Amino acid sequence: MGLVTSTTVVDIIRENGYIRGVTMEKGWKIKARLVIDAWGTQDNLSIKAGIRERYAAESIELYMI
Repeated sequence: MGLVTSTTVVDIIRENGYIRGVTMEKGWKIKARLVIDAWGTQDNLSIKAGIRERYAAESIELYMI
């Protein structure tokens, strides 16, 4: 499978402490050597992956302005 559009990633696939793919809202599981998260400021996927913590609400408001 190549590029997938018009769907949302809802979870990550983790194996042996590494992110190995994603689960889509349609139930598809896609394994990959590289996962690029381009969701934006209100993304929860990077939080699930342990890459960052949740932004404070005032931080997002300032960014949006």
